[in-house]
Amino acid sequence: MEDMSDLEVLRTRLDEGAAYGPHTSARIGEFVARFSFATSDFGMPSAERKALVAASVSPELCKITEDAVLSEPYVEHEHDHWDPASTTWPPPSARTPGCAPRSPTSATLS
Repeated sequence: MEDMSDLEVLRTRLDEGAAYGPHTSARIGEFVARFSFATSDFGMPSAERKALVAASVSPELCKITEDAVLSEPYVEHEHDHWDPASTTWPPPSARTPGCAPRSPTSATLS
């Protein structure tokens, strides 16, 4: 494994207000373009790309993501950790001054 402890994360340096050089954006753009093209259908033989895709697919991770993003938020699920009795609705940050709060069950769909 390569020792990269002497390197800095660009995001951290930018957050600290450091200058990053006049060509950094162009270099990052060129890297992304080259990498994206090289691993696309246009940049490599079809069989080679299919082998690369097959090697990188994780059915277990896909299932977790699909469940957590596409299914569980819309049904009552054992992973829910929400206690309606301890929650005010809407949250204070979403309240409009002068308007009475409504409960989520009092809202009607039209």
